[in-house]
Amino acid sequence: MLSREFGWAFRSIGRAFGRTLSAIIVMSVTIFLVGSTLLLGIAGTTFGKTAKERFTIPVQLSQEADETSANNLAIELEELSSVKSVEINSPDSVMEELGEYLGLSSGEILSSIGYNPLQWELVVTPEEPDNIKDLAEEISRYTMVDKVVYEEEVVDKFVALFSLFRWIALGLALLAIMVTAVVISSTIILSISTRKEEIEVMSLVGAPPSVIMSPYIIEGIFYGLIGGGLATVAVWWGWSKFQVIIKSMLPWFNINVDKPTFIIVLCSTLLFGFLIGLITSWKASSTHLKRISA
Repeated sequence: MLSREFGWAFRSIGRAFGRTLSAIIVMSVTIFLVGSTLLLGIAGTTFGKTAKERFTIPVQLSQEADETSANNLAIELEELSSVKSVEINSPDSVMEELGEYLGLSSGEILSSIGYNPLQWELVVTPEEPDNIKDLAEEISRYTMVDKVVYEEEVVDKFVALFSLFRWIALGLALLAIMVTAVVISSTIILSISTRKEEIEVMSLVGAPPSVIMSPYIIEGIFYGLIGGGLATVAVWWGWSKFQVIIKSMLPWFNINVDKPTFIIVLCSTLLFGFLIGLITSWKASSTHLKRISA
């Protein structure tokens, strides 16, 4: 019985090769978009988390601050639950960084102005980068603090851009799913319509709906597996090429996805093809068969 249903399904597939090829191509492209969007979403989340972890709050201490007061304040700040770590920079080390930025040695700068006007500085790393604004305001209230250098506008724009990226990725994935479902449903409905008389005869001789629907469900699964398989291969090949291009153009833009996660995404892409083929073909065939029977 099952072999007959498989034979019927593959005869239907081979009978309309152009329709079958079109369905597989469209499915491959849309499932590829789903897999690629999922990878980009994961990579973007990883990059966003990594980038936000690099956000720090430079804290400039008052002119009266010395090594002891800087160490004491650093200890106080490290006790805060919202602080991950605190780095202490002496005026000399700050001068060296300034010299490197200007392309001069600290000795050249000191000889030109006669003394080191810079203050002690703390570099605070927040535990939760999203709460960096509240932490900066809390630190600024300490009496030993002269100024908190917090690029609020830059951080807020980055967080907003990262949030927008996730919504775009989700929207593209949902759009690709809808297109895939429509393609399979339309293909199955067209296949059923061309064999309306055969279905009516089978219904008259008492064939149960499950027997009538099986070839169309098999046909949908076939489209899903072939389309999902081609999409999986394309995602695997395209992602490695995409990373090479990104690293050559934007070496600081880390979009690496660890190997276990990458394998899970590939398996999910293939599984998605199977499930979307199964569900949409079952839904389309059951709905259309009810109309024919009526």
